[in-house]
Amino acid sequence: MSHPPHDDGHPTLDGRQATRVGVSAGLREVAEFAASRVATTSDEHAAPGDWIDYGRRLRNMTMEILFRCVTMERMNGTPWPVIADRLRMGEEEVRHQFGHADLCEHAAGPGQAVWDILGKTCINPIPGGCAPTPETAAAELDDWYRRWNQPDDHPTDAPERAVSAHL
Repeated sequence: MSHPPHDDGHPTLDGRQATRVGVSAGLREVAEFAASRVATTSDEHAAPGDWIDYGRRLRNMTMEILFRCVTMERMNGTPWPVIADRLRMGEEEVRHQFGHADLCEHAAGPGQAVWDILGKTCINPIPGGCAPTPETAAAELDDWYRRWNQPDDHPTDAPERAVSAHL
């Protein structure tokens, strides 16, 4: 489906594309949150239970990624039995646990509708930290990926728009 350009010059995304951006945005948040605990320099200041809190938060973040992945799979036409098989769960259990993640009716429509639904479970730990539109998020992810992929300013084969180029 062809969509007119968004205010920032990027094309307006449909629901499937917005879902894919939502998966990428969640993965970025998990990567940054996980990396925040790699260094051991502040270990001596950890209070009892801090590591449990960290692990619980990381688990919750990855579960949200899984829900978004199920949404993406459903929008790509993956049937429930295949999803159940990949999750090593029964189909009825998968439908019960992940049924609300089936947003297929929004796949071809405007991405903002899906983005608004995904925004209710924004993975960013900072209130208001999620981009207001999927197009803005895609542009931010392009910039983030470019920085992440070139930590020492060495040239790479990453395209200029590694996230949004193939949406």
